[in-house]
This record gives sequence, structure tokens and C-alpha cells, in this order.
Amino acid sequence: GGLAADRQCFEQFNSKGSINGHCGRDSNEHYIKCEPENVQCGTLQCKEGERQPVNDGIDQLYSSTVISIKGTEYTCKATSGQVGANEYPEHGLVKDGTPCGTDLICLNQTCVSIFPHVDSTKCPTDSQGKECSGRGVCTNTNRCFCDMGWGGVDCSLVVLLTTPLPTEALPTAENTIKMEKKETPYENYHGSNTVFLVGVLMSVVGFVFVAFTLMALCYRSNTITTTNTHA
Repeated sequence: GGLAADRQCFEQFNSKGSINGHCGRDSNEHYIKCEPENVQCGTLQCKEGERQPVNDGIDQLYSSTVISIKGTEYTCKATSGQVGANEYPEHGLVKDGTPCGTDLICLNQTCVSIFPHVDSTKCPTDSQGKECSGRGVCTNTNRCFCDMGWGGVDCSLVVLLTTPLPTEALPTAENTIKMEKKETPYENYHGSNTVFLVGVLMSVVGFVFVAFTLMALCYRSNTITTTNTHA
């Protein structure tokens, strides 16, 4: 991706007050030259990245220039113009809050001290003067973001980490109904088979009993006939 160009690009172009480098426009829509101390808060000068801007609507409002200073070449890319409705700020300018030096930030295309714009208070410290007790980081809102296992406003309290036990999902009403529907045919089928087998078994036993009874009667009849014949 693209990167901020070298300071030489900001000095070379933003001090000119042209479409390729300026610190905004005046009431007459003329480009304003950046003062030497504000050159890094004017038009955003870039290098590397794509050959042309990727934003829609500004494909004709950009420049890419290579300058040579004391034998060293610098690539300077910039965009300019208005994108969208007029209430939007000038496109291609350095945004407010961008660092422009040590403890300095850009504000309305001017490089100013950061201290009037930040809270002078600090995060809580321990008895040794360590911010967040040395167990966290101080955020831009002057609150401690504690390391894992530590809590409290100054990260001095031990926080017990517990791992929740896995829970088994309870069967829903729908699943219960489906299970009952699956089990009912099986129970009916099993009961029907039992009755059928008992009936078959009783029939076999009855048939055997009747067969033996008939055989006994026949044997007895033959015995009586044979006895009468010998008499």
C-alpha cells in the first residue's frame, strides 16, 4: 500500500500553494501556501502504492512527480479537489490529529502542540510509581487495560480465571416427540410377535397332545381286538 512521502516532497510542493501542494484555500478559492513549520499539515504527499488513486471520482485529480535533490530521487504523489457534496472537506489534505513532529499534531492545516488537546491526568500507579501496576497498558482515555488474570482500576487485583464446564444440550420437545414416534411402532411390533409366537407354540402343543391321544386310542382298540380273537 501507499506510504507517506519523504519530508522533501512536503517541503517542495506544499510551500508553493498550487494544486499539487497547499494548505487549503482562502475565501477566494485560491490555494494557500504552507508556512515552513506547517508543510507536513498541508496536502498529503505519498509514495509507493497504486499508480493512481483507488477512490471513485478523483481519477483525474492526482499527480505523480519524481524530484531530484542533491542526487537523490523522491517520488511524490498527491490528490486534490472536491469529492462529493461541498460540505465535505478538501480532498487530499492531511487529517487533523496527524503527528507533524515530537509532541506536535496537525490541526486545521497548522502544526500545533499536542498538550492542550490531551488530558493531563495519567493512569493509576502502584506504590512504586508504575502505571497500571506494570500489569497492563494505559489507554488514551487514561484507563488501565489489564493483562489477563489481573483487574481493578490499577490492575493490582488477581482475577481467577474459570473455564466453564461443557453442558449437554437438553432434548427439545420436538426431539422427544420424534423419539416417541420411532419407539411406538417398535413396541407394537414386538408385542404382536410375542402373541403370535405364543399362539403358534400353543397350537403345536395342542396338536401333539391330540396326536398322542389318537395314537393311544388306536393302540388300545387294536389290543382289545387281538385279545378277543385269541379268546
